Amino acid sequence: MGQAWPDIGLVEVDPRQRERERLDTVIHELLHVLKPHWSEDHVTRAADWLARHLWKEGYRRVRK
Repeated sequence: MGQAWPDIGLVEVDPRQRERERLDTVIHELLHVLKPHWSEDHVTRAADWLARHLWKEGYRRVRK
């Protein structure tokens, strides 16, 4: 649902996702940029954990 280009620090995310899924995808792709040596499984687990806790704390996207 997203794509990361670590070499140039670019992240793209499919905007059709539900808000909670979008948060997870954004974190997931940012982790690929931040930690390009991590395995896909490691990135997935870390993104899921971070998204779950941020969502629980009430973090949401503000639409402009």
